[in-house]
Amino acid sequence: MTDKTHETMTHDHSIANILISIFLVLCAFTFLILLGLF
Repeated sequence: MTDKTHETMTHDHSIANILISIFLVLCAFTFLILLGLF
């Protein structure tokens, strides 16, 4: 039971890491686009 909760916690943590990395990539991409426009 404790192993199951620990597994779900790590799973949610990995999902959060993926969302954060995607967000950072989008921010960098929009920054490059703004630099290209201006």
